[in-house]
Amino acid sequence: MRTGPGFVLACMLAASTTLAQDMVYLEVTGFWTPASFHVESTGPTMGGRGSPEENDDKVFGIAPSTGCATFTLQVDTSTVQYIPRGYLGTTHPWYGYDGVRLVGTLRIGTAWWTTDRINTGLIGPGNARATLWTNVDLRTGDPSLLSIRMMGHWNRYIGDLFVGIRTNTTIYRSFMLAEYYGGENLFSESYAAVSILGVDVDVKPGSDDNTVGCDNGHGVTPVAILTTPQFNALDVDIATVRFGPGQAVEAHRAAPTHPGGPGDQRGRHVQDVDGDGDLDLVLHFAREADGIACGDTEATLVGATTSGRRIRGSCAINAIPHDKPGPIQRDDVAISPNPFNPATNISFACEVPQRVRVGIYDLGGRLIALLADGNYGAGPHSVEWRGQDLSGRAAPSGLYLVRLELGDRVEVRRASLMK
Repeated sequence: MRTGPGFVLACMLAASTTLAQDMVYLEVTGFWTPASFHVESTGPTMGGRGSPEENDDKVFGIAPSTGCATFTLQVDTSTVQYIPRGYLGTTHPWYGYDGVRLVGTLRIGTAWWTTDRINTGLIGPGNARATLWTNVDLRTGDPSLLSIRMMGHWNRYIGDLFVGIRTNTTIYRSFMLAEYYGGENLFSESYAAVSILGVDVDVKPGSDDNTVGCDNGHGVTPVAILTTPQFNALDVDIATVRFGPGQAVEAHRAAPTHPGGPGDQRGRHVQDVDGDGDLDLVLHFAREADGIACGDTEATLVGATTSGRRIRGSCAINAIPHDKPGPIQRDDVAISPNPFNPATNISFACEVPQRVRVGIYDLGGRLIALLADGNYGAGPHSVEWRGQDLSGRAAPSGLYLVRLELGDRVEVRRASLMK
């Protein structure tokens, strides 16, 4: 993991407090033709808030043509609400998700969207307003119908993107781009939505420093796909897995060996990387093929299971040339006992009075517990973690990252909670 100030030292799947196994990526692709462009009104007729526009059928600077756009949503499925058939006049059962983010930035013509404003008008039980609605549970399949609205940016005004045009009783399988005050609309002919399971990924397992060579050197980078209560990493089809911007493939297989050893009868590297008692899958990718550039801070792995379910996971990295030494780990930070149950002590020393922050993160990069955040005097100190999350609930067994910010210095250690 990267150990410079200001970096979250964890394998990151999303900025959320949920566990990685609750993450699903929803990849949405819409298609349109010249007939999809419409002008309903232009600037002066919109009143004082209007913006003068030429009646030329352009939407966000896009002239009528055949095209498509793909974007990915990151969905926290632990927030799901189920709306039974017939609720508030809908004709389908619906699953609503509050935890939704747009991966990266979506740009179409001169307009762009981020995760700043994602909402919907559909309200569920208890007046809960979810940001995404589907007719299929994303944890189990691909939806055929969606309902979501993202408000973007265009020419100092709001650029809307609606997915699933909706009335009180019907969802239409299309999405619409709208110049909100210009009155120009583009309706897609259709869209496809594919749910991709988020998985826990650990680059260079067993090391707190994810330093990866970035100058096309020789050798391989080990990457582990972790088994969780919701996902068996040994179900992954190795032939489908790709790593990094270069989409590198698995460099070599393990020789078949006895069960529980470094390889299994199918020639896979298997190992209990996180100490939770379950076997994880360890893959090896050639550095010269992964496409990682110096300065990159994250690498993504994609693939599929043997049943065809797509997977995706990301991990923070520190990409440096091979001849540049990585950060040196100090020995004045200790975790004892480790593994632990039910509690462990994190000890550290301050050379001078300084601000100290001690956080516990899961392998998905999400803050699980905050043990210290304040000023400490010079000398030795310790804080205790009793295996509880921010809400005081017992955290599940598994591997966690302990991040200590000691002034400008950052240290990361691993702690294993065993139950």
